Amino acid sequence: MKFVYSEWNDRLHGRALSSFEKLLDLFMQILEYTAGDAAEALQWLTTLDERHNLTGDGEGIGDFIDELRKRG
Repeated sequence: MKFVYSEWNDRLHGRALSSFEKLLDLFMQILEYTAGDAAEALQWLTTLDERHNLTGDGEGIGDFIDELRKRG
């Protein structure tokens, strides 16, 4: 039996998450640690974004919050 190993390719192996979906997933995890305190969770998310540039160029946590409001 022969195995071929390759780099993960989202198009071939699954759907790539949008930046909003990635931030939402992280936000939901942080929300659990803050016992449901959304304001504190957003502060944590903002701090993580400042340190690790999660949102990328031209975007910010404010854009994420706006999108959350749009999606309800």
